[in-house]
Amino acid sequence: TAGTGCSLAVLMTGGRQDTGAGLMLSHSWSEDVEEFLSAIKEQQAELGIEDDTMTWFCVFSNYQSGDDAGPSIKHQLELEPFKVVIESEDIKKSKAGLILVHTTVDELYMRLWRAYELHKALEVGVKVHAAMSKKYIANVMRRASMFFASGCDDETLLKAAGIGTSTCQARCGCS
Repeated sequence: TAGTGCSLAVLMTGGRQDTGAGLMLSHSWSEDVEEFLSAIKEQQAELGIEDDTMTWFCVFSNYQSGDDAGPSIKHQLELEPFKVVIESEDIKKSKAGLILVHTTVDELYMRLWRAYELHKALEVGVKVHAAMSKKYIANVMRRASMFFASGCDDETLLKAAGIGTSTCQARCGCS
């Protein structure tokens, strides 16, 4: 996309404006791509999402080449693309809505953007789903089983197994 001033999504759709997304993906920027893809494919099958469903995925939807040919990340964020997509009628009426993708490489909610997306989606009535890689599920189950066997109460088990999250610890920015 470098030098075009357009995101990959714009280039793939020929710049059409009538391509409202029926699905929005929320992810960690450092996830394992293979885990991400397997989690999405399983969720797609479970929800019956068609292969041709228009999907808003920031990696493809925001112009991120770092050149001066297109809008800067700062300028794009001023347009509130995440909010605009979440509040769109297409997403609100979609059976897919927002899918939060969990993998083992990075905790999804350790980025404030994910907490914002989840909050905004729930606030406007968007259906929210969690897609988890098999490796992520196995890790969570292993940790939970270990603490359950130790006799932990539910709250301690969830915290110790890393299942709960605290947005107070979430990062914002490029770090």
